[in-house]
Amino acid sequence: MGLITQPSVLDDNSVTNANSATTASVTPKVNRLLVVFVYNALSSSGSANLPALSGLGITWTEITSHASSFSSGQYRVTMFVGVLTAAQTGALTISFSGQSQKGINWIVLEFPQNVYVNAANPQNAILQTASAESNGANSSLTVSLSSFANPNNATLGAIRKDGQNAISVGGSFTNLASVGGGGNDGLCNAEFAGNNQTSVNWTWTSDTTSKVAIAAEVKCLVMGAGGLLLL
Repeated sequence: MGLITQPSVLDDNSVTNANSATTASVTPKVNRLLVVFVYNALSSSGSANLPALSGLGITWTEITSHASSFSSGQYRVTMFVGVLTAAQTGALTISFSGQSQKGINWIVLEFPQNVYVNAANPQNAILQTASAESNGANSSLTVSLSSFANPNNATLGAIRKDGQNAISVGGSFTNLASVGGGGNDGLCNAEFAGNNQTSVNWTWTSDTTSKVAIAAEVKCLVMGAGGLLLL
């Protein structure tokens, strides 16, 4: 087990047949790394727009977004990060430049203090990302990350799939949140490991559905001799 402990889930939910969504009101702690996963899908083939994220006076930074290569980009998973620098409470707004989505899902995470934080450049807390997808009959999906920069760094994963067969997190991971009812909103999940995991995986009872996933390495802040040592 690494030094990064499990992030808190501030909000998770979904809406269907909409071109925007609003989270519940949240009260993040100041100077903590916030991660928001947004999952969206169109009702037919076509390129699902990138989400835009706003709220809490934070300049949200998109880390990565993966749109399916099948169905012309109909399915998408996106990761944002941000840091709250002054205490406040409020909701986040997710929008798609007016494009209607058959399903919009989100998971809002807050990391503990032992994660690297740079309010001006929050993307520096994420050292690498990768993605994977599948549009066939199977019972699992794995995203492969490269070797980690430090053994204390942690692992995040996020997946969206169609169908009713529930998602189970990989054996080395903790379930953070699962959202969606398996209809237009699909089934979505975020998972966490407090150590290095280069194989970020999920399983389900075999089905023939569309799946897209992303994974990331999260940078640890550890105590070194003489004070805080950034790794």
